Amino acid sequence: MLKAIGAIFLFLVIVAGILVARIILDKDRKETEQSTSFEQKGIIRVALDSYAGYFPLRSEQLISRMLKEGYRLDMVVDEGDYESRVRRMADGEVDLAVFTVDSYILNGAKEDYPGTIVAVLSESQGSDALIARTSVAQTLDDLKEKTDTRISFTPKSPSHHFLKTIGSHFGVEHLLSRRGGWRVESSGSADALNALMNGRADAAVLWEPDISKALQQPGFTKLLGTEVTRGLIVDVLVASRSFLEKRPQDVELLLASYFEVLKDFRSGPQQLVDGIAAMEKVDTDVASSMVDGVEWKSLYENAVEWYGISYDGRSGKFGLYQNIERTVRVLVEAGDFSRSPLPDGDPRRIFFDRIVGRLLMTAGSAGSAGSVSATSTDSVDFMPLSDAAWQVLKPVGTLKVDPIPFNSGSGQVDETGMKSVESVVQRLENYPKFRILVEGHTGTRGDTAANVELSRSRAEAVQRVLVDRFNVDPDRIRAVGLGPARPLRQNSDESIRAWQNRLSRVEVRFLRETL
Repeated sequence: MLKAIGAIFLFLVIVAGILVARIILDKDRKETEQSTSFEQKGIIRVALDSYAGYFPLRSEQLISRMLKEGYRLDMVVDEGDYESRVRRMADGEVDLAVFTVDSYILNGAKEDYPGTIVAVLSESQGSDALIARTSVAQTLDDLKEKTDTRISFTPKSPSHHFLKTIGSHFGVEHLLSRRGGWRVESSGSADALNALMNGRADAAVLWEPDISKALQQPGFTKLLGTEVTRGLIVDVLVASRSFLEKRPQDVELLLASYFEVLKDFRSGPQQLVDGIAAMEKVDTDVASSMVDGVEWKSLYENAVEWYGISYDGRSGKFGLYQNIERTVRVLVEAGDFSRSPLPDGDPRRIFFDRIVGRLLMTAGSAGSAGSVSATSTDSVDFMPLSDAAWQVLKPVGTLKVDPIPFNSGSGQVDETGMKSVESVVQRLENYPKFRILVEGHTGTRGDTAANVELSRSRAEAVQRVLVDRFNVDPDRIRAVGLGPARPLRQNSDESIRAWQNRLSRVEVRFLRETL
């Protein structure tokens, strides 16, 4: 009897379990039928930080577009930890990630570049700047003389690379060093600003809104900001190579949706300001200044200006290739690498142009919409200046220029000198908004008047090469001869002969309009 009762009880338990399971399964089925989860095609994981330039990628507009296509965007937001982004991509934890070009080159080498650049997102156009106390420095040349100037900056950040670039392009050699009393390391722009304000630093590399906060205080000046530069801090979207191989159509869909969102923001820019204000919890005036500091790149600009794709009768420019190449040069000069870390030293090994090319051909003229931001790095139309107007331009700094050899006693640039002038032209592309002053100098020996004339003829020879061979706007450039008037300081271990040889030179200075 007990065995029969036990059997009946066990049977009832089993039946009850089956009924409960059926109820649960039926509930799940109904929930699935009554929701959109059954339409979900996948999740795309994107690693990035809260920088305003990445807002369109994080925007509700893009998230909604992708949801309508059946994809959920999973945003992995960090505080600019590029090293961990590369590692997560290598481990398959994220599908795409945002980097600056320099940060991907620097950190990607450790993981053998697990991703490839599929789009150029934006460029800093005022978001970053080097600010100094006017009592300490008013030009970049002042930093060359005052090597003990304390500069606050955020290591391993875009602002750090900005500082390295200044060191490389303007010959402020100690800024390329990993050691020295000049370094005041900070944990971010706000911390760097605090160091500048409380006297722990004489200068600081800041980003908005801290740039505006610093310049509102008396006694501070901007030595250089990205609003007058081109290609120094460029943001790119990198797709995992394995993700791109397995799901190329998903990457293409994401980019197509992203560029459509950019077009929407361009036609209604207040949406962008309001969205950044809400996300960053700042007022609209601050958000507006953040927007002004970023130049977002359209689909057309990506394809034609950056990836070199010819379209609609316009030849493509290989901006991304050149940017990677120049960035590598700065990193090598700064000692981050002994030589190019790129596979085979080839920039093409870390970017992929086919997706933006296909999207542009599909979009046609609709893909040619310009940048979202009002700020533009288009070539400046320089107006002619009088001698008096040239005299009141504000000095920015002197470019680092390889010696420009001339035939002895003449003003003719020799073939080796032509290569040096060509390197100057490459620098000019990074600083399109400055006037150019070409200065000729000589040694202190000989007739002063003859030396002044020789230095002037050499400066004018360089000016002619820049204008005639490299199409520099003649209204942008001026040549002067100073002869022996501004000799270089003689090094303690330098012979008189070596010093005199160094005095004969041509320098290229940047000048800017005064506000």
